[in-house]
Amino acid sequence: MKKIFLFTIIAYFSLISCSKFLNEEPKGSVTSENFYRTEADAIAATNAIYHLLIAGMHDGLWDENYGGLFFNRFWDLPEVMSDNMVSRLSSVEWISISDFDIDEYNSHVRCLWRDFFQTINVCNTVIAKVPPIEMNETLKKQLLAEARFIRGMCYFELTRFWGDVPLHLVPTTSIDEADIPRSPASEIYPVVIEDLKFAEANMNYPERQGYGYPFPESATALLARVYLTVGVKQSNREYLKLAVQKADEVIPKFPMDMSTDSYRKLFLLSGRYNSERIWEINFSKTLS
Repeated sequence: MKKIFLFTIIAYFSLISCSKFLNEEPKGSVTSENFYRTEADAIAATNAIYHLLIAGMHDGLWDENYGGLFFNRFWDLPEVMSDNMVSRLSSVEWISISDFDIDEYNSHVRCLWRDFFQTINVCNTVIAKVPPIEMNETLKKQLLAEARFIRGMCYFELTRFWGDVPLHLVPTTSIDEADIPRSPASEIYPVVIEDLKFAEANMNYPERQGYGYPFPESATALLARVYLTVGVKQSNREYLKLAVQKADEVIPKFPMDMSTDSYRKLFLLSGRYNSERIWEINFSKTLS
């Protein structure tokens, strides 16, 4: 009986010891609660925006999630819908796009919509989570400026594709939060302009400019396009004057190559990062 009692005590203390060991907090998992704490976290979160532009959230080459915003239908959809390109594909979806007879089941249009809002949500996360982090303030403003530049670009392009669209300015964490009505384009343009003005004023960290990252003048150039677009739509002469002003600020800083084959060079890898590039995205980790 004494032996059984002694065994029970040993087993009890062994279980206590195991319990303490097994309940140790995990050190290797990353969650929204233990991320966004350091400068490295802020940089990683901002770099994720560029990943959404080129790679997206994909599972495989033939998955409809393969590729990011600039990889998928951002370029070819408007070309097929214009007289710049004629689709010879037998796909019903592409024929419907070419004929302007698009329904809600068209996967190409759906993927473009999804890519825009996935990218915007990552931008919103950076804008919400990075400000409290203790880090180099110039770098912090640079990261926020990059996020707002890309968010502004996304919303400007969304209005060009769809007109009125849902306006998300905070991170979306649930389906219910994503289900909001469209806002008029006239209410979205001021948000775009404020984002781009912030980006133009706060990109002051040279190490993150060029080679795939935007310049301050990238925001200036996009502001010129936005002012021109809104100025024409709203017959706003002040916006048209601002469009000219912003264009005049940018043009001298990105001199054109006047050689005979300069246009061809724009589409070659050997022409990357030249003086004419106001902003370009790097699709390869091996290019520098």
